Amino acid sequence: MQPDNLQALEQLVNLDLAEKNFPAAQRRVQTELDQKPNVDDLRLLLAKVFSTAGNFSQAEATLLKTLELSPENQGAYLVLAQLYVDAKQNAKALDKLNTVLAKNPKNIPALMLAATSKATTKIIKKRRRCMSSCCRPIPSSVRRSTIWLISIRKSGPAGPRV
Repeated sequence: MQPDNLQALEQLVNLDLAEKNFPAAQRRVQTELDQKPNVDDLRLLLAKVFSTAGNFSQAEATLLKTLELSPENQGAYLVLAQLYVDAKQNAKALDKLNTVLAKNPKNIPALMLAATSKATTKIIKKRRRCMSSCCRPIPSSVRRSTIWLISIRKSGPAGPRV
C-alpha cells in the first residue's frame, strides 16, 4: 500500500470490520494516525472502527478530539450526530446538527439526519404521552358504566336471558 493512499487503507479496514477483526482494523488506522496525527479522515476512520466494534465511548471521544482539533470539520459533526442518533441520544444529535446547519444551512445530509432525529424525538414523546394516558387509573364512574354496559350485553335490554 502506498503511504498516502487513504482509500486503500479504508478498504482494508472495511475488510477487517466485515470479518469482525476489530483489533486489526484499529491497529491499521492507529499506525497511520501515529505517522500523520493531523489527518482528520484518519480519526473519522478510527471512530468508525470503534463504533462498529460497539465501543460508543471511544468513538465519541475520538470524534470530540477531531472537533477540538478541527472545529470546522462538518463531517465529524455529522458522524458524531449519527453516533448519537444510533445511541438514542437525539438531543445531543440535534445539537451537533444545529452547529453544522448554522454554518451551512443547505447541508443536505445534516438536514436529512436532523429531520429524522426530530421525527424520532416527536414519536418517542407521543408514545410516552399515549402510554401515560393509557396507564392512568380508570375513574370509578367509567368503571361503573363499563360494568353496566357489560351486564346489559349479557342479559339484554329486557332483562336476563332465559
